[in-house]
Amino acid sequence: MRFNHVIMMCCIITACNKNIFNAGNPDFRVDAVGLELPQTPGWIKDTNIKVENNDLGGIVLRLIRVGGVVGSPRLDVVLEPLRGTPSNLDEYLTRNLREMALLEEAGQLRITKVEQESIQQGDTRGYLVRHTYTLGKGGSQVALSQVSCFFVVSGRGVTVTAVGRSELFAPLANEIEKIIRGIIFGVPGISISHREKIAPESDKVQEVPPEGKLPTGL
Repeated sequence: MRFNHVIMMCCIITACNKNIFNAGNPDFRVDAVGLELPQTPGWIKDTNIKVENNDLGGIVLRLIRVGGVVGSPRLDVVLEPLRGTPSNLDEYLTRNLREMALLEEAGQLRITKVEQESIQQGDTRGYLVRHTYTLGKGGSQVALSQVSCFFVVSGRGVTVTAVGRSELFAPLANEIEKIIRGIIFGVPGISISHREKIAPESDKVQEVPPEGKLPTGL
């Protein structure tokens, strides 16, 4: 999946899935993968995002700040295009990290910090990746912060990612993590099968070298 909309990269709590669905509110759901985000004051669905065919993948849901300005954090749900061969979680993560490393090698950005840890939502295994990086040079340089969750659901890669200018992201960082940690899979009435099952993983945060290198063991 290409990072052609200012890079994509995602924590999670094991929680009961009851009584936290936004029943009747489709604005925070992605039915194609049975995913729902918690409805949070100050965040609304971006109606400019139009989805004609979920099979093609791409951004299928975007939440934006009420009264946001240029560079304010946004939160995207990105689906991998349907493939002939089901995706594997580790391979999906590696592929996404590699594409970002290639952007750095091409001089399109400079990664200043990366953190990675394994996560779990119910019986759905995933990874959380936090990035800070810069775009541009000199007086036009912009610092960005990004936090993303990577999952594979029914053999299909799913990324939930929030990104914004660092100075606008920082005051909302805790709120953004609460939204991401509140992700629900298996929305009632939507069939989800063949999830990536939980495997023993270290919860230790890994410092990933930013020089286009991938974390070991991936």
